[in-house]
Amino acid sequence: MSRLLARSAVSLIRNRRGIVWTTARAVTGVIETLPGVSNKGGVKIVGAALKNGTTKQIFHLPKADDPVGAQLYKKAVYCPHTRILRTSAHVGTQDDNTKADGVVGDDIDPETARNHARNSGLRLLATMHEYLGGDFDRIEQVLHLKGMVKATPEFTGHASVIDGCSEVLAEALGHDAGIGTRECFGVASLGATVACTIEVRLWKRYDSGTQLVIRNIPRDYDWRDLTNHFKPYGEIILTTIPKSGMGFVRFARLGDAQKAAETMNGSDVQGCKIDVQIDKKKTLQPRKSSLGWTLKPGKFESGWN
Repeated sequence: MSRLLARSAVSLIRNRRGIVWTTARAVTGVIETLPGVSNKGGVKIVGAALKNGTTKQIFHLPKADDPVGAQLYKKAVYCPHTRILRTSAHVGTQDDNTKADGVVGDDIDPETARNHARNSGLRLLATMHEYLGGDFDRIEQVLHLKGMVKATPEFTGHASVIDGCSEVLAEALGHDAGIGTRECFGVASLGATVACTIEVRLWKRYDSGTQLVIRNIPRDYDWRDLTNHFKPYGEIILTTIPKSGMGFVRFARLGDAQKAAETMNGSDVQGCKIDVQIDKKKTLQPRKSSLGWTLKPGKFESGWN
């Protein structure tokens, strides 16, 4: 069941008897990270299987960059409520990773600019790879791609230039997940020939992370109280209250879970000395009932984060 949830989408259909599961579209293909360093200094990934049966490609990604200048921005930000990961603009580069700067229609021809846009797409993939810890299977859908092209006023082929970025996203993520809406336009001033930014929607992480089991919690605690109590230690994926006095908190990262367990074990919470341990048992998968997300309908209370 966990592998099914990890590799496919699940949609809900409501009828008079409540809500039932039905399978939706599957992820186009599993994207692997290969060992070793790419010829661009980053990681190597194997792209998703394409609809036409084309052999999977190996993509050499550049190293994910840190913010530049005064660093008053982030390369990527994720909103857990909308499940949208949004990136900052990533400029196009030469094949040797140096910044490509020129004016299309003047000193840069459209085909060269298209390759710069493709390299911008590789840089976007590198940023998302680093942010997701290499788990590209979490990408449900590319929602929107924005491409800017520094060009002469007479140039009108902006879309064909940004096709270079769109193509690499479709080849790496699959034609279903890798293609979303798009806007392309020309600008008079830009720090590079092209720059692209992207928004993607991510799947919920049903079977990832490290889970803590907490015993002897206050009887009146609900999952929100438990989440708030452990939130300072790191990103929480799921909180559950299986029965009065016992709860589970699943962290996205192992290190955060270990730190929380070491710090919170034996601490006093509203007069209760709680026992906090890493849960080594297999995590139960959630199910949907008319009462909300539960591990067993009508018995467990939980909250996805």
